[in-house]
Amino acid sequence: MKSRVRVLLFALAAVAATALLAAACGGDSSGDSGGEDEVTNPGALPTPGPGGYAVVLSTADLAVGQARVAFVIFKDEVPVTDTAAFVRFFKIGANNQSTLKGSGPIPWAPLGVDSTEDHGAHNDTELTGVYYVNIAFDEPGQWGIGVSLGDALDEQGEVRLAMEVKQKPSAPGIGAKAVSVDSLTLADAPLKAIDTSPDPDEPFHQLSIADALASGKPSVIAFATPSFCETRTCGPSMEVVTEAATTFGDKANFVHVEPYKLDSDGVLELGPGNQRQLAEAGIAWGLPSEPWVFVVDADGTVVARFEGPYTLEELLAVLEGVAQ
Repeated sequence: MKSRVRVLLFALAAVAATALLAAACGGDSSGDSGGEDEVTNPGALPTPGPGGYAVVLSTADLAVGQARVAFVIFKDEVPVTDTAAFVRFFKIGANNQSTLKGSGPIPWAPLGVDSTEDHGAHNDTELTGVYYVNIAFDEPGQWGIGVSLGDALDEQGEVRLAMEVKQKPSAPGIGAKAVSVDSLTLADAPLKAIDTSPDPDEPFHQLSIADALASGKPSVIAFATPSFCETRTCGPSMEVVTEAATTFGDKANFVHVEPYKLDSDGVLELGPGNQRQLAEAGIAWGLPSEPWVFVVDADGTVVARFEGPYTLEELLAVLEGVAQ
């Protein structure tokens, strides 16, 4: 079956671009910590750009090699849907001199699930889709992404954001071995203490990560905290996993792990400064954010990683390749 995972082909014959000033590539709106709005109000949106829309990157753990970059476009604080976006990627050099590395239009992708049952009646502010593209970063350092609405470049309305590309990612990357850890299961704690979903699913808590990796089957490992995710780009992570599990049944393991420490009633255990504390599994996997969904093949190798909102089509495309 032809893969539905879109790839942006870089124009490797790099084109010298005019300098993008620091202000043009703006602050980091990736959801990573560092901005004042992110600390005081994780759901706050950046100021709209000249085209009247704001762009929020939902992927921040980027590294050299094949990487998935995803973002949501907001107009009047409502997520944009059913409209193509034109993206440009730049490598930022000395003195903010930029080199265009690739460009092209990408479609908006629906998440592929109806989350209204768990999240209340649908409204215009609910996240129902995302823009994503798989690209290959050829060197670490500062990069920039330009996003404009429509299938052709609108340079006047383009929103530009900075991205840091590391030599290696914080969380396990594509091709890395998954980390075996005894995450909590129903044998260790009641369901409400290990799953904050409005309608928790017991089958997702029968196996620990270590159990799943030792089973000889592919695994989907979802780090998500449905009741405590604060950003505007969380997305219905577990609903997508549930739909995939319905499709693939026992051909793969499906494991849900709450990334933060919870008490016996499923309430966050806060640390110094009222900060959330990563659970053992979250620490072992080096999670810099949440939610995260990883697909691991039967040999225990990470073959896909989804940070933030992702689509059912992406997850199914990967599983079709590993869960026979």
